[in-house]
Amino acid sequence: MPLSKFGFAGAIEDLIAKTPSNEIPLDLAALALVIPITGSCDIGWSLRELDSLAEEALALAGEHASNETKLEALRVTLFDKHHFRGNAEDYYNPDNCFLNRVLESRKGMPITLSLIMIEVGRRLGLPMVGIGLPCHFVAAYLSNEGVRYFDPFQGGIERTREECRDLVSSISGGSIEADDSHFAPVSTPHYLARMLCNLRSIYRQRGEYANLAKVLRQMLLLKPNNPPLHLELAAALAEVGSPLEALHHLSLHAKLTKDPSERAPIAVIEREIRKRLAFLN
Repeated sequence: MPLSKFGFAGAIEDLIAKTPSNEIPLDLAALALVIPITGSCDIGWSLRELDSLAEEALALAGEHASNETKLEALRVTLFDKHHFRGNAEDYYNPDNCFLNRVLESRKGMPITLSLIMIEVGRRLGLPMVGIGLPCHFVAAYLSNEGVRYFDPFQGGIERTREECRDLVSSISGGSIEADDSHFAPVSTPHYLARMLCNLRSIYRQRGEYANLAKVLRQMLLLKPNNPPLHLELAAALAEVGSPLEALHHLSLHAKLTKDPSERAPIAVIEREIRKRLAFLN
């Protein structure tokens, strides 16, 4: 899909506005959402890198290879040759969430590494999807014989469904169990939303409100009528000294919130924002 179709180097706004949700290319969309947050992303290089990885895997598999052979070549190319792996040492580094930077460093979060396996696999003609487990993310290969699950965070090892369940239980300390609904393929909009949720958590924990606001704006492109997102963005904007925009999102929150009891706490936030606006004036 040519980048020229999407204006500002494939900006996420253009992708969402011009493309049906079920046709949004996952690789391009994941790269496009980087731009408003970090300010830059060499989308062309990143797409060529995905192409190159696919070419290496295809060369390893050989001409007229079966899908099973291509799948093994994909695993070997990504994890044995190029050493893509989970960044357990610095898990909450925002770079782990950005596809372009994971392609550079070969380290990332489960969801970003799964994206690379899915997109390189797609270039090989392999039917692969993302599986958004609680607390974790894996890539799945779909075939007539059934579904096979791979864990890119752990070097692309294959897991059974029961092993995936056990992993979720282990990560959550036994507080969460994965049911059958968690093994449904993740759509592109939901994939992007989950990537942004990871960034939101990281920037919120760090108190980086300017970056948090950038992420929340991207989330609102996917869910424009979500009152809690408008409220959270208003609070973040107040922290970074943008009271006018903060009031705008408070107003949108009020319009979208039907329950009057949910609007009452907003008055406190609005008073604080108006104080800051008066100070700036």
